[in-house]
Amino acid sequence: MPTARLENLVRETTFAEFHSHLHLHWWEPELEEFDLSNGPPPGPVRIIDGGVNGSGDIDMGNGLYVVLVDGPLESSVLLHLWTDRYLPGLVIVRGDLQARTLSFGNGARAFVEGSVFVGDWLFGQYGYHNAVLSAMGGLRARATFLGSYAQIHAD
Repeated sequence: MPTARLENLVRETTFAEFHSHLHLHWWEPELEEFDLSNGPPPGPVRIIDGGVNGSGDIDMGNGLYVVLVDGPLESSVLLHLWTDRYLPGLVIVRGDLQARTLSFGNGARAFVEGSVFVGDWLFGQYGYHNAVLSAMGGLRARATFLGSYAQIHAD
């Protein structure tokens, strides 16, 4: 199965439209790093309408990025939520996140409004920059491996 790049599944948008899709949450200050009042954001701002149901690996791309998945995010194999060269990345999922294996790190911050279900392994933080995976619902994985600066939160 080929790897699907989320950046190829989305539509580009403005930061104002992106922000208008969100409700107030405790993680909203995360957006400040990307919101530049005097110009465009430092990286692409994208929205995926209706969620993603991938039958193969799903890869976020290199960063900088801000992505809103307006629905569930599912991969039957491997889901990579990370950035290259420690560039910031923000992913907001407005549904559940499901994958057989999930890795997040290198400056990527993922906020899930539903639950996170990982069939096998959950890996957090490649490198030394902070990485966050936060779920408003539950978080379930067979095994979780976190680096010293990675954080996971679930309600």
